[in-house]
Amino acid sequence: MLVVVTVILVIVVGIAISYLGNWEVLIFNLLRRFYQVFFLKLTMGEQREDSPSPEEQKEILSCKLAKSVVAGENWYLVNSRWMKALKQFIGVMRTDQSCSNPGPIDNSSILAVNGVDLKKGLAENIDYELISEECWKLLISWYGYYPDQAPIERKAILAGFNYTMVEVYLLELRCYNTFELKNEVRLSVSKADCLSSIHNTLREKYSINKSQRSRLWLCLGSNNFDLVNLGLSVQLAGIGDNHSIILETQNSSGEWIRTIDEETVSDVLAQPSTSKQTMGTQTSLMSPRTTRATIYPEGTFKPGICGLYNLGNTCYMNSVLQCLSNSFPVTNYFLEGRHLQELNVTNPLGMGGEIARSYGELIHNLWSGRYSSANPLHFKVQVGKFNPQFCGCAQHDAQELLTFLLDGLHEDLNRIANKPYIPNKDYQGEEDHVFALESWKNYKLRNDSIIVDNFHGLLKSRVICPHCEYLSVAFDPFSSLSLPLPINQENQFKVKFIPYDPKKREIFLRVTLSRKSLIKDLCHEVALKTSCNANQLIITDLNNSHFHRFYSYNEPLELYEDKELFHVYQIDINAGSCTEYTVLPVCFWEKCKPSDRFSFNHLFGMPLLIVLPSNYLEKETIVTTVLNHMSRHFFGTTDSSDSDPNNSSSDSEHPSSLFVPALYLLDISLSGSCTPNKLEFDDDDNCISNLSGIVDIGDSLKLVSRKILLVQLSVDQKQLYYTERPPDYGPDFHSSHFKDKVKLSINDCFDLFTTCEKLGLENTWYCPTCQVHRRVTKKFDLWKLPNILIIQLKRFSFTKGGDKIDSLVDFPLTNLRLAKYIINPSEQDVKYDLVGVINHYGTLSGGHYTAYCKNQKSEGWYCYDDDNVTPIRSEDILGQAAYVLFYMRNNTILSEEMQ
Repeated sequence: MLVVVTVILVIVVGIAISYLGNWEVLIFNLLRRFYQVFFLKLTMGEQREDSPSPEEQKEILSCKLAKSVVAGENWYLVNSRWMKALKQFIGVMRTDQSCSNPGPIDNSSILAVNGVDLKKGLAENIDYELISEECWKLLISWYGYYPDQAPIERKAILAGFNYTMVEVYLLELRCYNTFELKNEVRLSVSKADCLSSIHNTLREKYSINKSQRSRLWLCLGSNNFDLVNLGLSVQLAGIGDNHSIILETQNSSGEWIRTIDEETVSDVLAQPSTSKQTMGTQTSLMSPRTTRATIYPEGTFKPGICGLYNLGNTCYMNSVLQCLSNSFPVTNYFLEGRHLQELNVTNPLGMGGEIARSYGELIHNLWSGRYSSANPLHFKVQVGKFNPQFCGCAQHDAQELLTFLLDGLHEDLNRIANKPYIPNKDYQGEEDHVFALESWKNYKLRNDSIIVDNFHGLLKSRVICPHCEYLSVAFDPFSSLSLPLPINQENQFKVKFIPYDPKKREIFLRVTLSRKSLIKDLCHEVALKTSCNANQLIITDLNNSHFHRFYSYNEPLELYEDKELFHVYQIDINAGSCTEYTVLPVCFWEKCKPSDRFSFNHLFGMPLLIVLPSNYLEKETIVTTVLNHMSRHFFGTTDSSDSDPNNSSSDSEHPSSLFVPALYLLDISLSGSCTPNKLEFDDDDNCISNLSGIVDIGDSLKLVSRKILLVQLSVDQKQLYYTERPPDYGPDFHSSHFKDKVKLSINDCFDLFTTCEKLGLENTWYCPTCQVHRRVTKKFDLWKLPNILIIQLKRFSFTKGGDKIDSLVDFPLTNLRLAKYIINPSEQDVKYDLVGVINHYGTLSGGHYTAYCKNQKSEGWYCYDDDNVTPIRSEDILGQAAYVLFYMRNNTILSEEMQ
């Protein structure tokens, strides 16, 4: 029978396709679903009878799911929703709901329409999970999979220095055999593929004669090309998705179309080869080796006034390099070649000297006067090799790269070959200058480099425990200061206020509070706006029309900065009278069919909080109170409630009797029980017998008994009596979020940085006396300032979608004095001059970086915008885009303590 049906369906589909050309996809999907329905069991089978029990599967999979990734292994992608269902079924993930067999592996939601290709833009642990090949084989033997879905197999690769990853998406390259970008060929390649193999593949694609020499170029833009080192991998060469590659061949005369210095070409030119090369065997390359970086005689250009080509979203790197390049004490060190004498290639914390070498090469090129713009590709390759975060062409934070680069250069140039063990010494009440000097000496015993000499200073931190008043003092080194901007210290919260009086409408409010405020402060502000008693307010979290939780008065609001809406209920009692009243949560339950079981998905409307006497609860009292408070959104619950909404005439009659729904009590504290019980009353005195202590209205606002009163309505009753009345809006609810645009000074930032601050809950400190983590108070003071001071203005906020503070911060170009913030008497007279600024334009999710730098030889200021360098007036340096500032002491003589 199935065969006959299939034949008929195939004929119908064939005829339909011939007439419905644009409906092919629809017909294909119908055929696919038919195939799944009728033939699925024949190919995948049901779960085998000899499959392990869920408990045994949990035992088997627990370790296998935590397996580490090893380069060369095959891994598989599985839909996250299916994996979640599996984990709940076998008990790896706990859930309060009953769990059933997840069925065959279903990856339809992460596959394209053809059932083979992976959808673009998927995220690990959100859309899919990665499992090893061993896990995959076990799961398909236990559960099977849909045969029309190809298994999503991916290879684990070595993506960087000691860094392995599963390559979920292959890179697609656009390949050409002319510099006019004609005769395109698309290649899908792995980041770990060697460029020599791609070179050989393209020779085959374009039918290049074996005797004819060829080489590869990377297109960097309009008529800009970079010669590629065939010994590199795709990732280390900085090649990303949709980049263009050109295969150049010699002409019949043995000449190249593009000419370039033969010394530079020698390490990138290759004959056809099948030899395999690993990631770590690439040859050291000079950076400027392309037609874009044309070599001129020395002295053609002013030293240091040299741009850097953008390799694809590398403006963040270029801005950092330009500012460091104009920090002349360190640049002079590299120009004199002293870094080659101090390379520490054996330092386990370093990068084998590769970062220092490549940086030195780049600095020589920038200051040689032979280039108008240089290519930082080799430097970027080395950075990506040791920190895969900076591989590829994604945008990054300039400050993050700066921190990594300073640390990498320091470890590569650390003069300490064998670091001694220095035990940490606790503060014992010593004078500051004694303890600071000892801390600095101990630090220098393990860290001594040109970076430490110029960029590192000492910061004094004091931590006080508020409970035992234990004092901890430390002098810690720093390479940059991150200064907060003293604005946006307030948050705005949206609130829905529900008055206790049902005749009053609910109100939407907007409340502005300090980030350090508590829940009780929110209650106080709501009380002021609504003219009620703050002690009568309860702040709740609603979920699916029922109370998810009640907030404590002493909870900090900073934990809920991202919360969209708080629900604030007014109750008609004071907090001190909790022994006399019971506050009862009331929810509304729509029962569609008499046979339907209760589900939280069946709840609707705005739940209530009603106040009842704690003792002697009569049926009439409960029913009357519930019906009275329902009158805000229900008709026919009281004599004074509105008339039937179906009748518009003013003299329309009410129903023959008031609406009296059935009442049920649900105790959600009972594990595994979601069955409501009808509200019971004693026969003798008509009082309730199964209701007690619902909510404790004390300072803690704890839910004592997880009981909810359910008002049951049928579908007809809901349609007849229920209406969602719109709330009112406070006068300031629709006002936009206020962003301070006032002009600030850098002293304002230092004031806030050195202010005594109470740490947040996410930064608790372990008190050795209390032996628990405490929210302590902390204060910073400057003790020793470096020769080159780097200041980051913390413009980015990583809450509420990632805001950027674009207020103008005023900072001096000369004679920056920080005596107010330095507690070391010997450092009081230090003055700084500005030498560089990293600017950021745009938002946290995207933007552009430039740099303003002062050339030490010409004494002029220049704007470095990738490969474009233009003079700039000193009065134009100050701007809202300033992000990282580079200051240098205006005298090069350091204090004896710094020496």
